[in-house]
Amino acid sequence: AVGQGTIAVEMRANDENAHLFVAELHDEATWCEVNAERALMRTLEGGCQIPIGALARCLNGKLVLDACIASLDGEDLFRASIEGSVDEAEDLGIRLAHRLLDMGGKKILEEIRSGL
Repeated sequence: AVGQGTIAVEMRANDENAHLFVAELHDEATWCEVNAERALMRTLEGGCQIPIGALARCLNGKLVLDACIASLDGEDLFRASIEGSVDEAEDLGIRLAHRLLDMGGKKILEEIRSGL
């Protein structure tokens, strides 16, 4: 599922000590991967009840994003991938979402939403 396994820390905006401490935990690759996955999910308007999968990976200075949309019965499945700069993580997620919609994912999502 999109964003699974990611750890986030919430803290007060004005707590400088907490920010310094948490900065040590920040992983830029994970940040880019999660941004791409979440942009895809946001664009597809997905949630826990809709079979959308995504996996982003930073590899050799590039961001690779794989994603899919499936029908509830698993009969229809649309998969696609995109690759680009880590600096364009959010845009890659949005572009891949639109590609999946154009492949037939839009029909699947409409059918699922009409039955929920």
